[in-house]
Amino acid sequence: DATVADAGTPAAPVAALAPVVNVAELEEGNLAELVPQIDQLSTFTAAVEAADLEDLLADPNDDEEEDDLGFTLFAPTDDAFASLLGGIQGVTETQYTETDLLESAVLEDILLYHMSEGVVMAEDFPELTRPLESLVVGGGIFTSVTGEGVVQLNGFVTVIQADIEAENGVMHIIDEVLLPESALEEFGF
Repeated sequence: DATVADAGTPAAPVAALAPVVNVAELEEGNLAELVPQIDQLSTFTAAVEAADLEDLLADPNDDEEEDDLGFTLFAPTDDAFASLLGGIQGVTETQYTETDLLESAVLEDILLYHMSEGVVMAEDFPELTRPLESLVVGGGIFTSVTGEGVVQLNGFVTVIQADIEAENGVMHIIDEVLLPESALEEFGF
């Protein structure tokens, strides 16, 4: 039974950045219960609700499976979503709001691209030899660790707080929104 009491400090050689949340203040629970407790994840929480993915975050594995693989979630901060909205507006030259994003046809793909079966802790990142498979078909997440020990996803997204453990997996907070091919096409990137 995983807890959040000792989570939140990346294991060596992964660098520790300033934490987004004091995990000792979080109530134990599954990923669906932990995400809304973190103030800096309010846009991500709203997106999960808009896409009706709360049940997936609560129980990512098929209930009939004997092996519970757990789940790895990369959760973008509110600032990450604000940056995405600014980028979309810059490319499309039209006002693009959080409401537009929450009503987007690609919202579910965007969120599923932040989720992977199996638990990957910070100490595991340097050992990964192939991309993590996201829940979006064909959507691999490439991981690397810089010389300073900072974990990056797809070459530009930084894990700013790692190893927030939940009953059904682990969450890593990231500084940018990962975009699958469908979203890149939708937004004209």
